[in-house]
Order: sequence, then structure tokens, then C-alpha cells
Amino acid sequence: MLLDMRSRQSMFNFELQVPAWSCSWDLNNSHYIYAGLQNGCVLVFDMCQTAGPMKSLVGLTRNPVHTVHSLSQTSSLSSGVKTILSASAIDLCQWNIDSEERH
Repeated sequence: MLLDMRSRQSMFNFELQVPAWSCSWDLNNSHYIYAGLQNGCVLVFDMCQTAGPMKSLVGLTRNPVHTVHSLSQTSSLSSGVKTILSASAIDLCQWNIDSEERH
């Protein structure tokens, strides 16, 4: 469930197959939200298309993703590329959301 903290009202409710351990807004586009899951996956949500997750990214392990963070496009990365970092207890992944490429 996504809550509006000012009004304390529910904005969206998504059914997940496993519990979310982390959640983060995109620094460059407020329409994107990322959720790190207990099974090592990261879900990408577009708040303009609320039927479900836009993408499901499979991590290197099945350990819970405790941190998800988007990188600013002003960094040294290619312009316009949506990039996030996800971390679990034993791995760190850098994702290119547009191509689902993982490092």
C-alpha cells in the first residue's frame, strides 16, 4: 500500500507475491517507484500505469533486498539511462532499467 503522508490516505495498493523489504522513489522521475523484495527481486512501478509492476528484475541471489537507490542522471552515467543500485546481505547490483542489464 502506498500512503499519502500528508492526508494519511491510501493512494495505491499493490498485491505482492512476497513481502517488500525496501522501497524507493526515483530521483529523476517521481512516477517511478522501486521495491526490493524478500526473494531477491526488485520490482519497478510506474505510477502512471497502476495495473501492476512495470518490470521484475531478478537479483544474483535469493537474499532479501534491503536497499534500493536510484542514481542521479547528473552522474557519469549515460544521459537518460535509468540506473538503480540494489543491495542484499551478500551482493550489490547496478541495474540499467531500460535494458534490464545487471552488473
